[in-house]
Amino acid sequence: MEGLSDVASFATKLKNTLIQYHSIEEDKWRVAKKTKDVTVWRKPSEEFNGYLVLKGYVIKRATKPKVL
Repeated sequence: MEGLSDVASFATKLKNTLIQYHSIEEDKWRVAKKTKDVTVWRKPSEEFNGYLVLKGYVIKRATKPKVL
């Protein structure tokens, strides 16, 4: 059952990596693009060539439809 232990090890490593990503301080992120509804931040990855991307958006509440 060596394969299952590899999966468990990989899952633990992935979990720890995602927790680390969510713990990155806000001042480490830089705005990549901003519109009135969406802001996209990026940070150079320490694990691969490229960037980690973080996005935020505003959802406008729809107005209530008029009842005829």
